[in-house]
Amino acid sequence: MEIREFAFMLGKISPLFSYRKSSFFMESYKKGTARITFYQELKIKYSYTLESSFFGPEVSIILEPY
Repeated sequence: MEIREFAFMLGKISPLFSYRKSSFFMESYKKGTARITFYQELKIKYSYTLESSFFGPEVSIILEPY
């Protein structure tokens, strides 16, 4: 459960992150990625991959300048 706490909290404070769209398992087609390799070889249990797009976020929000 503690591995999901960070993602849950991030989803609560940021409209750019979706906890519902998060996955917490290793997919077979991603076995060559750095995150999976680090887990297998270096025994790093908790790591996150945040993916982004050059096309912007899926949600429509207005960010106010500071």
